[in-house]
Amino acid sequence: SYPPYNIEKRSEENYAITMVVAGFSVDDLSIMVQNGKLTIKGYIGDKEDQHVEYLYRGIANPSFEHSFS
Repeated sequence: SYPPYNIEKRSEENYAITMVVAGFSVDDLSIMVQNGKLTIKGYIGDKEDQHVEYLYRGIANPSFEHSFS
């Protein structure tokens, strides 16, 4: 599933999640915890850098949402 991620168990009550979100800025991400559930969302939308002319664009930036319980 997109984006790829790792979940590490560091101790009985301590976990780490590493997620690869190429092309997303901090402003494009939403991280929430509700009722013991972690949800990470990424959305870039239609905003484009008006000062960049791409000769080739091979990095996809689809929106995503992942929830972890």
